[in-house]
Amino acid sequence: MLLLLVLPLLSLLLHDYAALIRSAIMVTMNEHRVSSGHEGRGWV
Repeated sequence: MLLLLVLPLLSLLLHDYAALIRSAIMVTMNEHRVSSGHEGRGWV
């Protein structure tokens, strides 16, 4: 019975966590692209 209450909350937390990770990855990739733009085009 308790598991049925915990599962939706857990899935919501995991979804939010995945969204946070995705946005963080996008931000770091953009910053890396900007910072490495002067040295060369090795990182895409």
